[in-house]
Amino acid sequence: MSKTSNSQLRFDGQVVIVTGAGRGMGFAHAQLLASRGAKVVVNDLGTATMAGGENSESVAEEAVKSLRESGYEAVASTDSVATEEGAKNIVATAINTWGRVDAIIHNAALGRFTPIAQLEAEEYHRVRAVSLDGAMFLTLAAWPYMEKQKYGRLLFITSTAGLIGVPSQAAYAAAKSGMIGLARVVRQEGEENGIKANLLGVAAYTRMTQSMFSTGDSVGNKILEDWWKKYMGPEHVAAAAAYLIHSNSEVSGEIFDTKGGHIDQMFLASTKGYTKLNLTPEDVRDHWNEVIDQKDYNVFRNAWDSAHAQFSDIVAAGAEPLPQ
Repeated sequence: MSKTSNSQLRFDGQVVIVTGAGRGMGFAHAQLLASRGAKVVVNDLGTATMAGGENSESVAEEAVKSLRESGYEAVASTDSVATEEGAKNIVATAINTWGRVDAIIHNAALGRFTPIAQLEAEEYHRVRAVSLDGAMFLTLAAWPYMEKQKYGRLLFITSTAGLIGVPSQAAYAAAKSGMIGLARVVRQEGEENGIKANLLGVAAYTRMTQSMFSTGDSVGNKILEDWWKKYMGPEHVAAAAAYLIHSNSEVSGEIFDTKGGHIDQMFLASTKGYTKLNLTPEDVRDHWNEVIDQKDYNVFRNAWDSAHAQFSDIVAAGAEPLPQ
C-alpha cells in the first residue's frame, strides 16, 4: 500500500536550477517549483529545438517575468550548460543571488532526427554536449556547495529515445543514456553528504515533439495530435520531477519515466546466466537460452554487488573461494 499524507510537499527556502526552463517542460518544472516556494534559476539560451538554431536571451527573461508576476522568486540565466564555464556561471547565478543551490533539474536538450548513415560528428558533439556534458558540468559545479551543506538533489531528464531507442535518434539516445552512469556514481559518492541523483524520462506535447505529427496521414495525425495536446501537456510531467528533488525523496541512482500523469520505474537487471570454468564459445552457444532467461533476474545497487554475485557463481562452478 502506498504511503499517503495530507501535507503538501513544499520547497520554501530552497534554491533550484532548471535548465531549458524558458518554455515547454522546463517552464512547467520551474512554475510548479516556484508555486511551492522554491527560488528558481531559469536557465535557457532560447535556442531552437534542433541543432543549429539561433539563440534568444529574451526567452529566459520572459519566463522569469511571468513567474514574478505570479508573486514567485526567479532569476534568469542565459549561460550554456554545454561548457564547463557556462555550467559554473549557472550555479554561480544561484549562489550570488540566494547564497545556495539545493537542487538541479537538467532539462535542456538538443534533438534532431538523423539516421546513423547521415549522422556527422559535429552534430553528435553538439547534441551530446547539451545533455550529457551539461549534466556532468553542472554536477561538478554544484558539488562543492552541496557537499558543504550536506544536501543536494540532481535530476537528469532522460528519454525513451535513450533508454529504449528511437530510429534516427542515435546522437540524442547516446547523450540521454550516458547520464545513467553519472547518476549511479553520484548515488555512491554523494551518499555520505546527502547528495542524490536520479533520471526521469519524460514525454509531452512541446516544440520538440510537434514534428512527429507532420508526416503520413494528415487526418490520422491531426486526431493523434489533438489527443496529445489534451492529455500530454508539459504540466503533466512536473509532479514527478518535483517529488524526485524533494527532501522527502530518499531514492538515488534510479530511472523513472513519466507522461500524461503516469509514473513508473525502469531498471537495469542481470539474468542468472550460465557459469562454467574455462568457458568456450561453444559453451555460450549451447547454453544461450540460460544466458538470456529472464525468469530469475537480479537488480544490483552497485558494481561490487554485481561482481560478488558473479564471483559466487564462479566459485560454485569449481573455482577456489575468494580470499577474505
